[in-house]
Amino acid sequence: PVLYLHDGQNVFDADAAGAEWQVDEAADDAVRSQATAPMIVVAVASTGARLEDYTPQPMTTPEGVRGGGAARYGRYLVDELKPWIDSTYRTGETSSRITDTLSVVVLPAATVTLGTVSTYG
Repeated sequence: PVLYLHDGQNVFDADAAGAEWQVDEAADDAVRSQATAPMIVVAVASTGARLEDYTPQPMTTPEGVRGGGAARYGRYLVDELKPWIDSTYRTGETSSRITDTLSVVVLPAATVTLGTVSTYG
């Protein structure tokens, strides 16, 4: 199986992001305890365009009109990234996705949402 995660800079390295989701540790524990099969974790880092990538409609912010690129980002995931991962690695037939609260609006048909992570209240 393949686990796709948005905001990938938060996945493995606290030094790089200031905090981490500890996905590698959790995946290792789950595989060791036989709760899941070994998996490939694909962590897609967000950039300065995070708001643009994760929101479906443009919105007015104090900085001007921003957002509205979720469909483009979703197409990148489904049409470019996932096929590349599938052709490069032995991925099997199962792909899943876990996301944070903002990127939950990007729902590619090629994935299944397992859960949502929130660092807010």
